[in-house]
Amino acid sequence: METFTVDKRSPTSFLLIDGTISGWGAYSGDMQQGWRFGSAPEVLAQSVMYDASNLSKIYPTKAVLFSSVTGPQPLVFRYFTANGQNGDRPFITYNPNSSDNARLGQTQSVYVVYEIEP
Repeated sequence: METFTVDKRSPTSFLLIDGTISGWGAYSGDMQQGWRFGSAPEVLAQSVMYDASNLSKIYPTKAVLFSSVTGPQPLVFRYFTANGQNGDRPFITYNPNSSDNARLGQTQSVYVVYEIEP
């Protein structure tokens, strides 16, 4: 769903991701969140429960990633289902705006990435 570049400076540090995911519209399925830094293994964040309402939705996300890789690397966020069904998702529109629903204005997912030295 989202990919952006993070410049990790230290091989002994870890990345803490804290944020919210903004969406709109009903859909189906309980979802799992995953984060991956560069080619490191994916780290699971908390799951998101199904909400059948057709309203805007804000879900938290938080993950801790350990990697000795440094320098600019892609940080990738995705949702997936435990049963592997491709059609399930937690909402229809990611980062909705007023063209999706006049009440929404412009909403935005926000991710803050901290690099922390132990």
